[in-house]
Amino acid sequence: MNPWQSTSGGVFRCLLHCFPLMLICLISSFARAEVWSVSASATATDMRQACRAAGKVLHDEMGVRTPKLILVFDTLGASTADRQKMLDVLGGQFDKKVLFGCTGRDAVFAADNGSATLALLALGGDVTAVSDNADVKNGQWNTTGKDLGNALKPAYDAAAHAPGRVVLLYTQSTSPQLTAGMQDALGKDAPIVGGGTQGSVYAKGVAGNASTAIVLSGDFTCGIGLTAADPPPGKTLEKDQVPASVIQSAADAAALAAGDNPEDVLALIVCDCISRRGFAMSVGAQAELKALKSVTSAPMAGCFGEAEIGQPAGDISTIAQFHIAT
Repeated sequence: MNPWQSTSGGVFRCLLHCFPLMLICLISSFARAEVWSVSASATATDMRQACRAAGKVLHDEMGVRTPKLILVFDTLGASTADRQKMLDVLGGQFDKKVLFGCTGRDAVFAADNGSATLALLALGGDVTAVSDNADVKNGQWNTTGKDLGNALKPAYDAAAHAPGRVVLLYTQSTSPQLTAGMQDALGKDAPIVGGGTQGSVYAKGVAGNASTAIVLSGDFTCGIGLTAADPPPGKTLEKDQVPASVIQSAADAAALAAGDNPEDVLALIVCDCISRRGFAMSVGAQAELKALKSVTSAPMAGCFGEAEIGQPAGDISTIAQFHIAT
């Protein structure tokens, strides 16, 4: 079965959307009770305060449910050691082994804020998350990708008959050789989506890995699409002005992702190009968030970063590519 095709009305959409590029992943279960997601965020610049605030909201939303995966995106801390302290604080609230994600640039996305300092997205229920991480050796990203893919292959193959299966990748790499190596191990049609950062990558509550990948499978289906946005040629933008094409492309991306079932969207994962953050900063981020929420009010989290990963135009017969903002 094509892992990107809907089989029973649910839909997981992985979106590439750009000025120059932004990646969105949406998850929906066939029966909402079987897969669940909740998100939380904080705007505090104090690490402990932000962790306590976002952690409390997430706990309150989850109730007695246990998450299988918590994605963490932040702009807290100036070093890997600082970010490890942040994960240690979150690890006091949750099982550290389910904490994954990466550092964002300037701000991160959450369902209630396009300019947060910390965003958390928890997934649970009928989903399985199996991960591995790798550090690059002598700049050999292709070898690193093959090692990462081979480590995940048993879990990836075991999920072959699951309704939905996707590989989430967060990395310090900007080389498509990493994803090429992973697909050499997993198969050329392996759906790999995610983002890149110049900061830290988080895996099982530990900061500092070069790359981490998660095989996410369960009661959802997958899809991918592409949109692009460019400012009007020859037009000078005023202060705090955001190109209409940037905002429209955010709405278009979400609409493509949701397809015919926006009401079934369960979660939204956003990887936004840092170049888009340059437009009016928080004003532009809030405008993008409003555009996304015009399509779906699902829980969401994500970050501004240096690379967005996915198959161009949703063609899973191609190598998953990186986009680097210049």
